[in-house]
Amino acid sequence: MKRILFLTLLFFISYINYSFGATATATPTEYIVTINKVELYNSTTSTWETVAEGDLTFDIAGVGAGAVAGNYASGAAIPEGVYTQERTTVSRTFYITASGTPTTTTYYTDVGTGPTFETDGISANTKATAPAVRGTCVVPVTGLQGVGFTMVPGNNYFYHQGAVPSPITVKKNSTMKLRIKFNVLNAVEFNDNPTILCYPQPPTVSFEVVD
Repeated sequence: MKRILFLTLLFFISYINYSFGATATATPTEYIVTINKVELYNSTTSTWETVAEGDLTFDIAGVGAGAVAGNYASGAAIPEGVYTQERTTVSRTFYITASGTPTTTTYYTDVGTGPTFETDGISANTKATAPAVRGTCVVPVTGLQGVGFTMVPGNNYFYHQGAVPSPITVKKNSTMKLRIKFNVLNAVEFNDNPTILCYPQPPTVSFEVVD
């Protein structure tokens, strides 16, 4: 039997973008993130179970991204129980490579760290000459409270915690495998006010749990 579990892994970005002025969406050629830990909450035992732990940096725009992320969690032995929540810890820093045309000119991501706005808007620098190079986005330490995100001590990572769409029941001695798919279509936005910047938008990510 298989069930589709849409987790909020990487959905943190949907709360941390900033948009105004003329805009244009684009599909990035690179969207590099670092996962530090994935946990599921066992409501039967009232405990959090670690599905995977340790830094994994990968490009979710890459062809093999789902396989890489799936391998990250595939070796976990998940105890029996009913799982109702997820908690995903990710790095504050991630990287975008893309180009877009918000006006009559095409802009390209550039090196360096983009500015933040109103404590919760993150961006990548841009330039008006090709080619696009990898730009850096850093989530601010403040501005995450109240939207389900918590900074981890040390301020290098933060996590999101939330309910899964439907409970997952794991039977004794069962073997679970995770299949993961990412879609970064139109997952960045170029904006022309006050300066041309590239803002990450939320990718779509789905987990297929097969047992």
